[in-house]
Amino acid sequence: MGVANDGPGAATLDEALRAEIRRLRCQQRAAERVAEYCEWQLSELYRLYPYREHVGDRLRRARERSGLSQAMLARIAGLHPSTVARAERTGRTSYGSLVALCKVLGVTADWTSVHEPEAG
Repeated sequence: MGVANDGPGAATLDEALRAEIRRLRCQQRAAERVAEYCEWQLSELYRLYPYREHVGDRLRRARERSGLSQAMLARIAGLHPSTVARAERTGRTSYGSLVALCKVLGVTADWTSVHEPEAG
Protein backbone atom coordinates (compact mmCIF):
# COMPACT_ATOMS: atom_id res chain seq x y z
CA MET A 1 0.00 0.00 0.00
CA GLY A 2 1.63 3.29 -1.12
CA VAL A 3 1.34 6.79 0.30
CA ALA A 4 -0.53 9.26 -1.86
CA ASN A 5 1.18 12.57 -2.53
CA ASP A 6 -2.02 14.36 -3.54
CA GLY A 7 -3.68 14.71 -0.14
CA PRO A 8 -4.00 17.89 1.93
CA GLY A 9 -0.97 16.89 4.01
CA ALA A 10 1.25 16.87 0.91
CA ALA A 11 0.92 20.64 0.45
CA THR A 12 1.80 21.22 4.09
CA LEU A 13 4.79 18.90 3.80
CA ASP A 14 5.94 20.71 0.64
CA GLU A 15 5.71 24.07 2.40
CA ALA A 16 7.63 22.76 5.41
CA LEU A 17 10.38 21.35 3.18
CA ARG A 18 10.66 24.60 1.25
CA ALA A 19 10.84 26.59 4.48
CA GLU A 20 13.56 24.28 5.81
CA ILE A 21 15.55 24.62 2.57
CA ARG A 22 15.28 28.43 2.77
CA ARG A 23 16.42 28.35 6.39
CA LEU A 24 19.41 26.16 5.58
CA ARG A 25 20.41 28.36 2.64
CA CYS A 26 20.29 31.43 4.91
CA GLN A 27 22.49 29.64 7.43
CA GLN A 28 24.91 28.66 4.67
CA ARG A 29 25.18 32.27 3.45
CA ALA A 30 25.74 33.48 7.01
CA ALA A 31 28.48 30.88 7.55
CA GLU A 32 30.15 31.91 4.29
CA ARG A 33 30.14 35.56 5.41
CA VAL A 34 31.70 34.58 8.75
CA ALA A 35 34.39 32.56 6.96
CA GLU A 36 35.16 35.52 4.66
CA TYR A 37 35.42 37.82 7.68
CA CYS A 38 37.78 35.41 9.44
CA GLU A 39 39.99 35.18 6.34
CA TRP A 40 40.07 38.98 6.16
CA GLN A 41 41.02 39.20 9.85
CA LEU A 42 43.79 36.63 9.39
CA SER A 43 45.19 38.50 6.41
CA GLU A 44 45.15 41.79 8.35
CA LEU A 45 46.90 40.21 11.31
CA TYR A 46 49.48 38.67 9.00
CA ARG A 47 50.05 42.04 7.30
CA LEU A 48 50.76 43.65 10.67
CA TYR A 49 52.84 40.77 12.06
CA PRO A 50 56.15 42.14 13.42
CA TYR A 51 58.33 39.12 12.57
CA ARG A 52 57.57 38.93 8.86
CA GLU A 53 61.25 39.15 7.99
CA HIS A 54 61.61 35.52 9.16
CA VAL A 55 58.87 34.26 6.85
CA GLY A 56 61.03 34.29 3.71
CA ASP A 57 63.87 32.36 5.32
CA ARG A 58 61.52 29.76 6.73
CA LEU A 59 59.72 29.34 3.40
CA ARG A 60 63.05 28.89 1.61
CA ARG A 61 64.22 26.28 4.15
CA ALA A 62 60.96 24.36 3.87
CA ARG A 63 61.14 24.47 0.05
CA GLU A 64 64.75 23.28 0.03
CA ARG A 65 63.89 20.46 2.46
CA SER A 66 61.11 19.36 0.13
CA GLY A 67 63.49 19.28 -2.85
CA LEU A 68 61.39 21.65 -4.95
CA SER A 69 62.65 24.52 -7.05
CA GLN A 70 60.89 27.88 -6.82
CA ALA A 71 59.32 27.27 -10.24
CA MET A 72 58.05 23.81 -9.27
CA LEU A 73 56.63 25.11 -5.99
CA ALA A 74 54.89 27.96 -7.80
CA ARG A 75 53.38 25.60 -10.37
CA ILE A 76 52.06 23.19 -7.74
CA ALA A 77 50.69 26.01 -5.56
CA GLY A 78 49.07 27.71 -8.54
CA LEU A 79 51.13 30.89 -8.14
CA HIS A 80 53.45 32.89 -10.38
CA PRO A 81 57.15 32.06 -9.88
CA SER A 82 57.88 35.70 -9.04
CA THR A 83 55.42 35.44 -6.12
CA VAL A 84 57.47 32.59 -4.63
CA ALA A 85 60.76 34.40 -5.26
CA ARG A 86 59.46 37.61 -3.63
CA ALA A 87 58.04 35.69 -0.67
CA GLU A 88 61.40 34.04 -0.02
CA ARG A 89 63.43 37.19 -0.62
CA THR A 90 61.32 39.67 1.37
CA GLY A 91 58.79 37.67 3.36
CA ARG A 92 56.09 39.80 1.77
CA THR A 93 53.20 37.94 0.21
CA SER A 94 49.46 37.82 0.63
CA TYR A 95 48.00 35.57 3.28
CA GLY A 96 46.30 33.50 0.57
CA SER A 97 49.59 32.94 -1.23
CA LEU A 98 51.29 32.04 2.04
CA VAL A 99 48.60 29.46 2.80
CA ALA A 100 48.91 27.98 -0.71
CA LEU A 101 52.69 27.68 -0.36
CA CYS A 102 52.44 26.17 3.11
CA LYS A 103 49.92 23.54 1.96
CA VAL A 104 52.32 22.36 -0.73
CA LEU A 105 55.29 22.40 1.66
CA GLY A 106 53.40 20.57 4.40
CA VAL A 107 53.83 23.30 7.02
CA THR A 108 51.40 25.70 8.67
CA ALA A 109 51.30 29.42 8.07
CA ASP A 110 51.92 29.83 11.80
CA TRP A 111 55.19 27.90 11.53
CA THR A 112 56.55 30.29 8.93
CA SER A 113 56.09 33.32 11.13
CA VAL A 114 56.97 32.04 14.60
CA HIS A 115 59.71 34.18 16.06
CA GLU A 116 62.58 32.10 17.36
CA PRO A 117 65.32 33.88 19.31
CA GLU A 118 68.78 33.67 17.82
CA ALA A 119 70.98 30.98 19.38
CA GLY A 120 73.93 32.47 21.08
